[in-house]
Amino acid sequence: MFQDHKDRIPQIFNESIINSAVEDFWDNNKVSALPQTELLILSNPYEKGSEEEEQLMKILKACNLEQEAYQTLILKPEEQLSWNLLKTQTKASKIILFGVVPKQLAISALFILHEVNKFDNALWMPIINLKALCANIELKKHLWNNVFKKVFLEM
Repeated sequence: MFQDHKDRIPQIFNESIINSAVEDFWDNNKVSALPQTELLILSNPYEKGSEEEEQLMKILKACNLEQEAYQTLILKPEEQLSWNLLKTQTKASKIILFGVVPKQLAISALFILHEVNKFDNALWMPIINLKALCANIELKKHLWNNVFKKVFLEM
């Protein structure tokens, strides 16, 4: 009697409960080598020696940031990484996102683009990708006066 009943139960769990995309959020190997740092920079990919890299270096130099004061991570648009892992590993209190969206870090929050946002006891600076920034002089001025100068030189 029970055997017949078992055969009629539909299979509702045909796949694993947690897919690999979710597991990637919690891959500690991606962040385990990161040192503790005050500033964490997350950016879309750019070429070494490119205009984008030069723009980033100009920003960091203008903010009087030494190389040991920050850590840069490159995330492709389809890549994801847990903010909780990053926060635990780096203890970062300032985060610049160049073309990286909060969703890629498992953050369900709305940030105001090109402004300083406070979230999870940190200052967040979401900015368009470096390639687009290089071509926008007005935005560079805005970021300098309303974001970088306030966060790195006046605090």
